[in-house]
Amino acid sequence: IHRSAGRALVMEVERGRQRLSLTVIPKEETVPVASSDQTETIGLIGIRPSKQAVSLPKALGLSVRLLNHWSAVTLKGLWDVLSGRASPRDSLTGPIGILYITSEAAKIGASSLLYLVSLFSLSLAIFNVFPIPILDGGHLLFLALEKLRGRPVSLRVQEKATQISFAALLVLVGFVCINDVLRFGLFEKFIGMWRS
Repeated sequence: IHRSAGRALVMEVERGRQRLSLTVIPKEETVPVASSDQTETIGLIGIRPSKQAVSLPKALGLSVRLLNHWSAVTLKGLWDVLSGRASPRDSLTGPIGILYITSEAAKIGASSLLYLVSLFSLSLAIFNVFPIPILDGGHLLFLALEKLRGRPVSLRVQEKATQISFAALLVLVGFVCINDVLRFGLFEKFIGMWRS
């Protein structure tokens, strides 16, 4: 449908127990490209996802399935970045990008905003358990090493590991912040707002 703006499409529709063959011509619309400042022209026929009420137990089950799905997607994305299959410039977003994307989601509506905030929370939770000394996962690493060795890791080693991981984390945050400003064209937007 997206690639067929202005062209007739024959669709088979099931209505009740009857199958109908309908011809539809997707309307051409310009829409924003996700996670960028660009737009694209696509065909749309006016179908939107429907919302349906579900019971609390079913909602909890769906939440667990979504949590598992997005955890797997997040870990796969991270693996793709680390293995060189995906570009860090296109895949990593920092505080500035999160703020920008969140403000865009808020314009769409509360449900989009809450969904996005839940994805950010999940990503941060996953990142926090990585065995990096400055994060909670690093503390768990030192506790596991203490259990295996029968004595704690020396305070000097812990301090050095924490300093190195803190410096690496600062470099990463600097990279993603600069990348966010460039990727979303925020500098140009700021200059445009200043001039107007």
